[in-house]
Amino acid sequence: MVETIQVVVVKWETKYDSEIVNRMRRAIGRYCDRPFSFFCFTDSPDSNYHPDIVIKPFPPFSADFDELKRGCRLKLSIFAPGILDETLPTLFFDLDTIIFGNIGKLVEELDRNLGLFMLRNHYIQWWKLPDFLKRLAGNKYYFGNSSVLGFYPSDFHDIFVDFNADIQKAPTPLPKYLDARKNLVI
Repeated sequence: MVETIQVVVVKWETKYDSEIVNRMRRAIGRYCDRPFSFFCFTDSPDSNYHPDIVIKPFPPFSADFDELKRGCRLKLSIFAPGILDETLPTLFFDLDTIIFGNIGKLVEELDRNLGLFMLRNHYIQWWKLPDFLKRLAGNKYYFGNSSVLGFYPSDFHDIFVDFNADIQKAPTPLPKYLDARKNLVI
């Protein structure tokens, strides 16, 4: 039996509407060769979502919700304990991501190499220094883009828990960079 994939998106306020969420669900359904469940964390549960989309409220954070809406901090909801099935492979997509293929291939890679998978971020043009980077980091990449993530929820609850612990110590308004020791940029 093929394992179900959990697909998760996060939507707040009005930049994207429910039709964008529905469109992503349809695109995944068109290409995916595995069963999947689709979750949307949102502050607008009364919108017109496809009936197969499971609407989730945002979990409680240690900071004011309005403060969290600035930037991408609400994405951390996907790591909250008890929110998603702990044992299923989970893929997160930003709502401005376009799906043109089988997301099951991403899960195959996740199953081969457990971890937190994300897109490489080329804010720093490391491709200009490939030999230096290879010697420095080996086959690891330290700076990622959170537009696409792959993970098993049980392995990464500490992201949500640590964020909430650190945010209690942070000044208001919240800074963009919370913990330089962990290279956590939110």
